[in-house]
Amino acid sequence: MKKVRKKCRVAIILCMTAVLLFGMKSDLYAYNNDTSKGVVAVVFWVENLVYCANVDGQLMPLSEDRYDGAWTGGSAFFVGDTSRNPQYLVTNAHCVWYYVESGEGGAGCISLGVVDGIDMYVYYESCEIRIYYSENDYDVAEVIDYGSSEEVDLALLKIDSPTSKRIALPLYVPTEDMVGD
Repeated sequence: MKKVRKKCRVAIILCMTAVLLFGMKSDLYAYNNDTSKGVVAVVFWVENLVYCANVDGQLMPLSEDRYDGAWTGGSAFFVGDTSRNPQYLVTNAHCVWYYVESGEGGAGCISLGVVDGIDMYVYYESCEIRIYYSENDYDVAEVIDYGSSEEVDLALLKIDSPTSKRIALPLYVPTEDMVGD
């Protein structure tokens, strides 16, 4: 397990380097080869979500209505061997934080803050991370590793099997001439 976590941390460092490089010289980097072919939407999907209020230390549902759907989202890009169908993605850690907090798929509670003097929350019974290729075409991903939102804000995800729906974006090792560019 330690070897796997070490490899994941190395992968996150490499991916972080790639993120830093994508906005650089267009004649050298991946987006010159149509980066959109490697990018997807990453969605924190919840099931049986209900809005609640904290009443005397207990969460009380505000209605009987339940919600299944996207709660938050962001973007991700596939990484890996560019000659093969990709299976791993990099996204921001804050995009998967609620999922990680829920025990990776379990129930969770999200504070919405104080509204009209009442502590408001949403409670959901289960959740997953979905990788959307289009509106109704998605895969479910697992979180392999992640950094803190304050320090690294990157997460490494994996779908069950490699996909032909996107390509892996090439990663580049930084060179001295890139510093400050």
